[in-house]
Amino acid sequence: MSSKKERIAALETLVTELAEENKELNDAINAILRDIRDLQQFKRFVELSQAPRHPNIPVSTASNCVT
Repeated sequence: MSSKKERIAALETLVTELAEENKELNDAINAILRDIRDLQQFKRFVELSQAPRHPNIPVSTASNCVT
């Protein structure tokens, strides 16, 4: 039977390993979230680039323009 000190040491090792895995998972999640934000920004860029450059101006608005 292992001693109390050995069990504590084993638990400390396990906690350390879990903390390292947790950090790796958090880093991976953050990278995925960055990718999602980048894709959302790219999607918005594409949407804006496909929008009409010179939308039709209503006549009532055009008549108010100074020429």
